Amino acid sequence: MLRGEGSASSACPERLRRVRVVANNAVHEYVANNTRLSALQIAKICNARWHVELFFKWIKQNLTIEAFLGTPENAVISQVWVAMIYYLLLAYIKFQTKFAKSLLELTRMVKETLLVHRMLVDMLSLKRLFFDFSL
Repeated sequence: MLRGEGSASSACPERLRRVRVVANNAVHEYVANNTRLSALQIAKICNARWHVELFFKWIKQNLTIEAFLGTPENAVISQVWVAMIYYLLLAYIKFQTKFAKSLLELTRMVKETLLVHRMLVDMLSLKRLFFDFSL
């Protein structure tokens, strides 16, 4: 068990536990205040939480969600789904049109053309993709 020292010990009066797990030739150390769970369970919880953190980091970097419009679970899930669908549509357009620039550039182009009286389909030469259906 770990105990705080100095002025920091008053900030955390609980006893802390250091958990060390060796996996894949790497040593991972975690600090936890739970004394009932096994070291492996704590490591799995920390690993799962890390994957959640990485997922939200990816969302912030790629899906351009600057702030969630609502805090209930359904509101957050809906916004994440809409952002993921938007991202997939952009990736599909980039793939189909062989757009040479990055997805960020394509996103900027879409945002710029939303209020311009010029169709994005024309700008990216997508007419054949959307309008040339042979039945």
